[in-house]
Amino acid sequence: MKKLIITAGDLWSDIDILACALAYEQLLRLEGKDARAVLTAPLNLTVTKDIRDLGLDFEQEFHYDNNKVEFIVVDISLPQYYAKFVDLNKVVEVFDHHFYDELGDLKARLGNSCHIEKVGACATLIWEEFQKRGFSKQISPLNALLIYTAIISNTLNFKAGVTTDRDIKASEELIKIANPPHDWKQRYYEQIEESIMKDPITNMQLDTKIIDLKSGSIAITQIELWDSSRFFKSNSDILDNFLYSQDTKFAFITSPSINKGCNYLYALNSQSEELLKSIWPELEFKNKIAQTKKLYLRKEILPLLLNL
Repeated sequence: MKKLIITAGDLWSDIDILACALAYEQLLRLEGKDARAVLTAPLNLTVTKDIRDLGLDFEQEFHYDNNKVEFIVVDISLPQYYAKFVDLNKVVEVFDHHFYDELGDLKARLGNSCHIEKVGACATLIWEEFQKRGFSKQISPLNALLIYTAIISNTLNFKAGVTTDRDIKASEELIKIANPPHDWKQRYYEQIEESIMKDPITNMQLDTKIIDLKSGSIAITQIELWDSSRFFKSNSDILDNFLYSQDTKFAFITSPSINKGCNYLYALNSQSEELLKSIWPELEFKNKIAQTKKLYLRKEILPLLLNL
């Protein structure tokens, strides 16, 4: 029997990837299979100090004989972003919640082993596998907590448009097993904010995407915080310098503020403000800052911009 390697991409490992990999490793082992989570990309700031202190067990280097392994990829479906050690011909299963037109060949080859479904968090799919396969009572409290946290992170505490009833149901079931502290969600986002403030420029650059619009290129930075308003108001010089350094016609930072249930937007210039107003006419910018009426993930904003 070949060893099953659960892995993801090369750039970073976020909380969703981590939860999927560790929990699915446990599920496969419960089924008597030889499985190991191997995440060679660094953990990003969504894996907070509290989570890192839980005693995470996974390998950070791939050192196996390629002839004796098969690969399961989680939270990433486009092959060009897989970890470099992944042999595409030996990928036997994929879990993801992102949809791409380019996945036709992958879906055709893997068939029912290609699990790409519209849910808020990929980790929701892994929990559903525990249930389908009769091992929901055996999941460890640690893996239950990781999946629960991944769902919170990916759905912005269930307020993002990508949230589904499946995510909510999974979280309600998992919280009973994980039994997190009452302030777990607040601590989670506050620790992300603390990590950002240790090196805001690097952390913002790691989560910036530049895309081409009909009217010019735009840099969009996303940072998820417990209190985005406080962060924006106290760091205007840093934010201005960062946005100018992107060297694009338009640029803005979008920061879901979990405690307020909205996004705060910080715009590079008046052109960027007007561009955002073309999506949300009700926006009122003051000192480059505006507030949306509800929470948005960047992946929800991008289609709005591309349709202008």
